[in-house]
Amino acid sequence: MKTICLFVLALMAQVVACSNPDKPAQAGAGARGAELALPAAPATVTLDSGGGQSLVLELGPDGTVSSGGRELARLSGPTLLVAGKPVMSLTADGLSVTAGGAAVGSFAQDSLTIANGGRLSIADDGTLTMVASDGAVVGKGTTQGFAEAKRTALFLVAAWLLPVGESASSTSPVP
Repeated sequence: MKTICLFVLALMAQVVACSNPDKPAQAGAGARGAELALPAAPATVTLDSGGGQSLVLELGPDGTVSSGGRELARLSGPTLLVAGKPVMSLTADGLSVTAGGAAVGSFAQDSLTIANGGRLSIADDGTLTMVASDGAVVGKGTTQGFAEAKRTALFLVAAWLLPVGESASSTSPVP
């Protein structure tokens, strides 16, 4: 958990610093974006935090995001909703943006480059790797059921590890 928390803190500081006010984008119902693929059966992302602890996010075919049997959010088209409010969206050009319009990162094939230069990627075997802007691997995890929806898995990971909403600290299950 310490590794993930350190990674989150480093990314939080740099994402806020790297948001681009000259090119605002809006997340939410009015945003026109790329669709995020939903799995045909429940799919999981497991974020390893060391010490035998992990966070498991499950995405259902209906777009429901849950952890430990508790519904946390819902994917609706290109937008992640928490308590019915948009917190992050995917734009048509592959950019992930917060509800406030700040750039979170952009997609290139099976990886998401974070605004600070960090990167999240998923290998063909489902291994999730989190790399800091200095190239150091700062986190690992696994995905199951996202073979055809790697962007969706990366989008969820970014939403849970980065401050994406006005009240991100209260909506994110990551302590």
